[in-house]
Amino acid sequence: MNKEDERLYMEMQLISQQIMQIQEHLQLMNQELNEINLLSESLNELNNKKGNVEALIPLGGGIYTKGVIENTKKVVASVGGRIAVEKSIEDSKKIVDDQSRIIIENMENMEENLNNLAAQAQLLQHKIQK
Repeated sequence: MNKEDERLYMEMQLISQQIMQIQEHLQLMNQELNEINLLSESLNELNNKKGNVEALIPLGGGIYTKGVIENTKKVVASVGGRIAVEKSIEDSKKIVDDQSRIIIENMENMEENLNNLAAQAQLLQHKIQK
């Protein structure tokens, strides 16, 4: 194997690693997007309820307690640093929709990068085979 072939092979390995990292990151972002979509559906359902609503309240570690939601038009949202504020369902939906939009945009950019890397890998493959 000559020096040029070694360089091409190393470049191919680097691109393959980058492709794998992007694919893993896309999977994580897809999971996050699914969670956000579920949250959005839950907010819609809660907003459509009237009166008191029975609910299972998560305590953590898969443990829940039964409770009653008295106000179905407001939620408490974490704003970071162990600080939470009361927000309307509509304001919360806007935040969730913005998060969803940002994730989708990032995923589209990553998919574009993935396609570019795949094209580079294909070109390298042809050079290596010659």
